[in-house]
Amino acid sequence: MVAAGKRKLKELHFMHCPKCGLKLCIADYDMVEVNVCGGFKDLWLEANELDRILESKQ
Repeated sequence: MVAAGKRKLKELHFMHCPKCGLKLCIADYDMVEVNVCGGFKDLWLEANELDRILESKQ
């Protein structure tokens, strides 16, 4: 029962914008895949993605 609840929560929230809840799209930015909100076009980065982008600019 607990596993089913966790799976349901993941389905509801995984790859959804933490701000508005709309689905996130994957976009390439300097060879790094980033998540972009389908509604507001906000950009969401995962761990180390900002570092990778900054390193590509040097």
